[in-house]
This record gives sequence, C-alpha cells and structure tokens, in this order.
Amino acid sequence: MDANKLAELRRIGYAVRPSCGLCKHGQFPSDEWGTCAVRVYQHEKHSESTRNLSVHRNGSCADLFELDATRNLGAFAEFLVTDAPVAEQQTRRT
Repeated sequence: MDANKLAELRRIGYAVRPSCGLCKHGQFPSDEWGTCAVRVYQHEKHSESTRNLSVHRNGSCADLFELDATRNLGAFAEFLVTDAPVAEQQTRRT
C-alpha cells in the first residue's frame, strides 16, 4: 500500500468493522444480499419451512462474528476492529 495512503488512513482513524461480508458464516452469491449459514428462522409466509436468515453484507449480529480468513483484507487488516463486541461497536456508530 502507498505509504501516504496508509498514513492518511491512520490519521483519520479508519476502521474496518466486523460484518457479515467478512464473517465465515456469510454466504453471498450476489454482491450485497446473502444468507447466514448459522442463523435460521421459521418461514411462514409461503411454506412454513426453516430458512437461513437473509442478511446484508454490511450488517452484523452482536455475538457470532468469526473472520473468514479467505476474505483477504491485505494491508487493510490492521484496521479491523476486534477489541469490542460487535453490539458495542454498533452503539459507538450511532
């Protein structure tokens, strides 16, 4: 990464927050929307079957995030916020 870019990211306090898009449980066949491999719900609208929960790649849950090592953050890995539970991080954003 360009040294000046890295310095600017650090200066502004840039952060990569845990999200479904980085979690090993997120499954995203399209760009934005997918499902969680762990979270399920009883779908009653059409079939009353159990389904995996639909999620947006930028969303997150409070207790399940596990970084998927195959989703390489490269030089941005240093900006991944991992020091607080996701719910606490969400509170800080509001």
